[in-house]
Amino acid sequence: MSWAFVLSVMLLVATCSCASSERRTSDQLPSRPPLSFDCNLRRVAHGHAQRILHTAEALRSVRTALQLDHFCGETSPDPPPLGPPFAHAYAVASESARTFWVDTAGSDSTGDGSVQRPFATPHRARDALREAGALGGTIFLNPGTYYLATPLELNEEDRNVTVTAAPGSDAGAVVVSGGRLLRDLDWKPAPAVRHPNAIVAVVPNLTYPAIFVNGIRHWPGRYPNGNPDWGPDFVNHTFPAADPGNRSLLIPLGWTPVGKGTSALKPNPTGVNTSIQWLNLTRNFTSTGTRNGSFHWTVGGPTNERFDPPESFWGAATASGIIVDPTHAERWLVGPSPVTDARVYTNSWPKTWGGTWVFEAASVDAQGTVLFGRGGHQEARGGPASKIAIWYIENLLVEVDTPGEFYFDERNNTLFLVPNVTGSPDSFELVVPQLTNLISIRNTSGVVVSGLTFRHAAPTQMNKYESLPSGDWSVYRGGALFVEDSTAVVLQNNTLDQLAGNGIFLSNNVTHCEIVGNELVRIGDTGIALVGSTFLGDGTSSRHPYRNRITLNHVHEVGITGKGMAAYFQAIASHNTVDRNVFYNGPRAGIECNDGFGGGWRMADNLLFHFSRETGGHSAFNAWDREPFFTISDVTGAVSNYPDWSTLERNFIISYGMWASSPNNDWCIDFDDGSSFYLTRENVCVYGNIKTHGSGAKYLSSNLLMYPDVPADGHPCVTAQSAFQGSVTYSNNTCQLWSDTTVFQQPRCDPQNLTSTMPGLFNNQYRLMGSANASTVTVGCTSLANLQSAGLERGSTVGPPLSETELSNHACGLMQASTCPPHVTPPPTVPPPTPQSACSIPAPGYSCQLSSCANDPSVDVTLHQCRPNIPYNGTSKCTSGDWGCMVQAGMAACAETSGCAGFALYEKMIKLYTKDAVAVSNPQWVYWHKDP
Repeated sequence: MSWAFVLSVMLLVATCSCASSERRTSDQLPSRPPLSFDCNLRRVAHGHAQRILHTAEALRSVRTALQLDHFCGETSPDPPPLGPPFAHAYAVASESARTFWVDTAGSDSTGDGSVQRPFATPHRARDALREAGALGGTIFLNPGTYYLATPLELNEEDRNVTVTAAPGSDAGAVVVSGGRLLRDLDWKPAPAVRHPNAIVAVVPNLTYPAIFVNGIRHWPGRYPNGNPDWGPDFVNHTFPAADPGNRSLLIPLGWTPVGKGTSALKPNPTGVNTSIQWLNLTRNFTSTGTRNGSFHWTVGGPTNERFDPPESFWGAATASGIIVDPTHAERWLVGPSPVTDARVYTNSWPKTWGGTWVFEAASVDAQGTVLFGRGGHQEARGGPASKIAIWYIENLLVEVDTPGEFYFDERNNTLFLVPNVTGSPDSFELVVPQLTNLISIRNTSGVVVSGLTFRHAAPTQMNKYESLPSGDWSVYRGGALFVEDSTAVVLQNNTLDQLAGNGIFLSNNVTHCEIVGNELVRIGDTGIALVGSTFLGDGTSSRHPYRNRITLNHVHEVGITGKGMAAYFQAIASHNTVDRNVFYNGPRAGIECNDGFGGGWRMADNLLFHFSRETGGHSAFNAWDREPFFTISDVTGAVSNYPDWSTLERNFIISYGMWASSPNNDWCIDFDDGSSFYLTRENVCVYGNIKTHGSGAKYLSSNLLMYPDVPADGHPCVTAQSAFQGSVTYSNNTCQLWSDTTVFQQPRCDPQNLTSTMPGLFNNQYRLMGSANASTVTVGCTSLANLQSAGLERGSTVGPPLSETELSNHACGLMQASTCPPHVTPPPTVPPPTPQSACSIPAPGYSCQLSSCANDPSVDVTLHQCRPNIPYNGTSKCTSGDWGCMVQAGMAACAETSGCAGFALYEKMIKLYTKDAVAVSNPQWVYWHKDP
């Protein structure tokens, strides 16, 4: 018996940010395409993942994330993965001269590294290879968990060394942990804690940024409560009246709106603040237009505290504090732990661009003023407290009040814990992450790491970060697997899970490295990062990642802690290939290119979906290019301040804008702030468009864009936020809109000077509903007919919409799929009842008290069990078979849940679909039903 989620269409009155854009009224057209369109395009996306991934578990994870079961009633069995299988590295490494074995029951003192007498640690096996003077060798790790006391460091002495799971090991059987294992602690009840199940024990003197109890992550006590592993479940909040952007908006669960910020910046930016205007050059594009090429860099001043080294593109300070509800401050002041133990996490979303600032709390007063200490370096732009929209505080004993929370009293080496696991505390196994890097590979070549699972890397948010030229992001130069100044390194078929910092990091002169077939999941910051170094704008040295390949990886659930993070990030890197990866579920970009640098990238055949879930002003693919660099061109071999052309092709992208409440997340591809020299072709974009800003030298060709106007903040096919500079062409693309008649947005368009203010447009197909034609379709500041009369946009046509099958087949063709999933009609929609019987339940003795939901003005969403006079207040447990109803802004629905999991998903989807509740007119109903 499976559950099918059947969604009927809600009629929304939507507005467009562009004055020239027209939408059909709600009585002419529903506000979104039918569910059948959405489901079939998700099936195409799943088919694309099937050709990339090589395990059934990975493909099932993608299916769940695409919500094919819950949205679309998908009941067919999982298809087999078609991605290439991976042989363990030992298939090659077994020919090497020396081999050493490691086992958790081995001995570094009495073992000799043989199968019969293995070593206990990979460090000892590495040393044995060095002592043998072998040119290469293999370290086999038998199944078990290896708790590293120090990182495994491989350098020039370790060329051609392979570290791999032993032959015959099952997937996931060999675990390398950056944590310290604690057992047999003397647990006692902790009556001082605000939870009846709290316990306390004296523990070793370690750092306790996170704890895993019997494999389950626990987190420092926090307000408001929230589980980092839940992801951005959204809750509805009304921002305080003190907030100038006062409005009601969904925000991620576990955060709360800030009252207001303090006016001062931190630190006061009055120190040495030098702006270096260097390389006063200008990039001349191949056609009209120029772009300012000055290299801007700030040294000292506010960067002294924020970054290491103390320099930044932005050179901005951060907020000095926030003001919170005094009742919280009073509780913290009288609590048993000092406020200075706490850390404050802030996020600018949904006000402005997203990013996380983390601060140590310096002080709090009874009026609710929380002043910040060290921190604010986890994002590069900085800014005043008015940018802060939401926050939470952690690591306070008084806030340890729910299962999964803990507090470590470092003065007395005492750990307070409310376990989120069952069983006797005497049987608990605690893992305390201590290392940020588990394996470091430096100044070497030919190293292979294969078939291992890496867990329990420590958080890095309070370590020093770097501010990089050109972009908004700062980075911690490190990762669980860290490679620097090395060549021909292979990281293959590994799993990186529950790592609180970056996953894989390639630093500086890393060349011809392969990151292939890995899964990275539940990563605190960025999944895979490639970051080089320059002296100001001089990139002619070899201190940058070059000609590496990132392929066939499965990266999801990233940015668990930091929100300015990506599945893949690159800065000061060139000529790398990112192809055939599956990236999904992240707070900001899926692929982030911090700068243009030397160009030459190829990003192809990737699947990206559900990004920008917790930040604004971003997209699944985002690029900046604010600074010019001198690099050596691969094409000419000469020094140039022009990057080589990069290619973005055949990527399948589903914008998160259809499901999220965050504004400005519905761009599919975002060429922001000068991003130039891109060939962008044959990409499939669902619910998102292509945006350009201050950029030139781009060719956008043969892309398929489907319904970019549908999300709440929808756009036309292409959005140009500033005048085009240089050679830009948009040709042979197909764009299908749902209700807009503006296909191209160009605010600098001059109807008296179309030739110089509009880019090259030709041979495009605009597919629109109704009776749209060349005279009614707007391109820039005029109609398509007028453009063509002026000799522009030659060969472009306006036609009727393609069918759902035609759209799916077109997408499959661009993805070079040999077959396309058959078009499937979702389960039939149950006819909607009248409002009077909206929650009537066909079971004796059941009824729903709609009035008690609808008449409660203090909450936006209220749940009730549909039993007489038994309210569901959001805290009690639901049980299998419970019926529930929900009312929000006049919308009602019924559900039969299969335990709490079903009810929670139902509740979440209602919230997402009613995010524009104030604009709802004539709402219809949302149901769950059981398939026969």
